[in-house]
Amino acid sequence: MKDKFDKISKDLLPKLKYLSENNKQLVIVFSGIPCSGKTYIAKILEDKYKGVRVRSDDIMAIVSENNIVDTIEENEKIKKEYVYNLLEDIPFKNSLIILDESIDRTHKKLLSLLDSKTLNYFIINLEISKEDAIKRTKEREPEEDWKNWVNRFERWTKEHEDCLRNIKPDITIDGMNPDLDKLYDEIEKKLK
Repeated sequence: MKDKFDKISKDLLPKLKYLSENNKQLVIVFSGIPCSGKTYIAKILEDKYKGVRVRSDDIMAIVSENNIVDTIEENEKIKKEYVYNLLEDIPFKNSLIILDESIDRTHKKLLSLLDSKTLNYFIINLEISKEDAIKRTKEREPEEDWKNWVNRFERWTKEHEDCLRNIKPDITIDGMNPDLDKLYDEIEKKLK
């Protein structure tokens, strides 16, 4: 597995910003369905706090482009394991990490890992209506992709609801109209 992780790191790490910043330790994670605004918020936080934004879609693209695994299921699995490995042994100086992905399916293992490593974390819950999420998807994706997305919406909503029964977000914000000042205030409290 190490050789696969090394291949991913070789392509991923040069794309990441702010690796050398000397930030207070914090891992920022998101709970939310696709199109709820995770990447939008993650990019803003990346630049505001000079955190290292690790985007799961980038990891999956690297895995696909390099033929590291054969199936989408294996790609999803190696992406998760890569993120866990990265958090086990952070390979850069900056210790403010923004995981640009949803923890809805992985929250138990991920938060257990963060707790075991005594890593501070901040959970952002993003809420969005089905109608708004579908509208965003239609704006971003070709028709066959958004129709496929709509078919999976109920599963993602259930996973999100299940996650929220098991975690306590540090903040819940509206994915369509996020109150960034409130978000900044809460993050800054956590960083003190």
